[in-house]
Amino acid sequence: MPCYSKGFQDTLGHLKPRSSEGTQAEAVVGVIRRLIPARAHEFIITVNISKGPPGKDTFQVLKLANEDQVTITGTSGVAAAWGFHHYLKYHCLCHVSWEADQLKLPAALPVANITVTSADR
Repeated sequence: MPCYSKGFQDTLGHLKPRSSEGTQAEAVVGVIRRLIPARAHEFIITVNISKGPPGKDTFQVLKLANEDQVTITGTSGVAAAWGFHHYLKYHCLCHVSWEADQLKLPAALPVANITVTSADR
């Protein structure tokens, strides 16, 4: 009888990205350039696999009042893209979906200092 109580780490936790941190970050930059080409330069994306707890996606979004750029660091490219989406949705009040987008960013990007860790990977 199969055991369904095993968590991600027990079953698929050994899987690791094949792409480097830099390649993953560049992929997220590409997403941002496609979504908001005129404002993409206002976002700095990095991937640092050691940023959060092992086996869980984590992102940090940091935008200080005296800075023009938002820094997003994720434990993977997916986590960094999640952080970008989170910032757009909850700080800029924008919306991105399959059906339609509302990407009217405020002239001055809002201040943020958040770190979010997923329940799993």
